Parts: sequence; C-alpha cells; structure tokens
Amino acid sequence: MVRAEPVGAPPDLEEDAPRLITLPRDPNPYPLEEQLERALQWLALGRTLRQLCRIDPRMPASSDHLREKFGASEELRGRYAYARDRGLDAMAEELLDVADDGRNDWVTIERGGKPVRVVDREAVARSQLRVDTRKWYLSKLAPKRYGDRLDVTSGGEKIAPQSLVLGDVVVVF
Repeated sequence: MVRAEPVGAPPDLEEDAPRLITLPRDPNPYPLEEQLERALQWLALGRTLRQLCRIDPRMPASSDHLREKFGASEELRGRYAYARDRGLDAMAEELLDVADDGRNDWVTIERGGKPVRVVDREAVARSQLRVDTRKWYLSKLAPKRYGDRLDVTSGGEKIAPQSLVLGDVVVVF
C-alpha cells in the first residue's frame, strides 16, 4: 500500500494554503496510449482526471498533462467529450443512489437506559450536501440538460413586452 505524504505550501503561505496530498509516482508509468484509455474509462464512470491521477501512481502527477494530450487532436477531443458526457449521465444517476441510501441516517443511543434509534442529522446533512454539490456541478457543465429552466411563457404564449409612458418617455420592460 502506498502512503500519501503531505506537502506543505511555501513558508510564507503555509497558514493560508490548504494542505496538498501527493502520491509517490511509480518509476514505470503506463504508456501514453494506456494512460489516455484509462482516463477515458475513468471519465465515463463520472469521475475526474484529478481523482485518477491522485490514486494511480502510474498515471501522471497532474491531470493537466492528460488534458493537454486530449487537446492534441480532433479525434482525442471527440473521445474526451464523449467520455465526459457519459460521465455526466453516470453522475446524474449516482444522485439517486446517494439520495436513496439511508444506511447511515439512523443511530442508536441510550435514553433512560434503553436503546433508542434517532436520526443522525449530520449524516443526513452530508448526504444532502453530496446531492446538492453534484447537482450544482452538473448544472454548470451541462446547463441545457441539468440546469434550471426558466419559464418565459404564459400558458404556452410568449409574454408581450410591457411599456410605461412617463410624459415624453416610453419605458419598455
């Protein structure tokens, strides 16, 4: 098992900067073609390149390297976009799993010497945060599919512009 070592920020930024975790890199990285294939499979599962690079020591230390390679040709850009699109669908489906998973929603505590099951509000709040974060992420990456839709019609008809006459000035809104 590989242990992650914390890497601190420069001394002048130490207090304000978050702690970074990096895995030691394997001296035998995958060949480039295999790195790209693994990355495409990972993306299609709804995961990020950053996650892949952090957990697999045979992948590049930075996901920027992979993004640069995917941008090198039209074919790779298309494959990247397709895998990313599949991954967004996988992430959207995962929302249902997170919302439906109630295994940690209840804890048993003692009240008056008797065990009582109560709602674990922290676990419920954490699940809500996971759902909300994924919904927000999806709405930003694919707003037409996962964003909020604004209804600018009234009963199927477009709303006519309104105007207000103030003396010689007509204000249209």
